[in-house]
Amino acid sequence: MKKILIGLVALLAILMGAGFMWYQSNYGGQAYYVQIKSDGKEITDLTSDGEKMKRYEYQQTGYSDKGAAQSFTYTASHNLKQKAYLKITYNKSKGVTSWNEVQADKVPKLARDKIKAE
Repeated sequence: MKKILIGLVALLAILMGAGFMWYQSNYGGQAYYVQIKSDGKEITDLTSDGEKMKRYEYQQTGYSDKGAAQSFTYTASHNLKQKAYLKITYNKSKGVTSWNEVQADKVPKLARDKIKAE
C-alpha cells in the first residue's frame, strides 16, 4: 500500500512539473521594460465580417532587470500614452506574449538607466 501511494505521489509530481514547463514555454518569458516615445504605426485590418479594425504597431528595444537588450515588435488597439513605461513579457518562441503599463518606480534601475540613455 505504501509503495502504491509513493508511486502515485511521484507520478503527480512529474505531471505537475511537466504542466508547469509547458505553461512556461507557451506563456511565460523574460520581462523587459520600454518607454513609449513615439506614436505607433497605424495598421488597418479587415475582420472576417468585413469591418475595418485599427491597431498600432510598435518596434522597440526593451531592457531586462539586468540591462540586457532585446528588440521586438508588438501591437496595441490604441495609440499608447507618451512617456509611459511598459513591462513586456517576451517569449523566445512566441515573441511578445503580454504587456502592461507600470509606474516609473517599478522599472528596475538598470533598465531605466538604459532607457534614458537611448
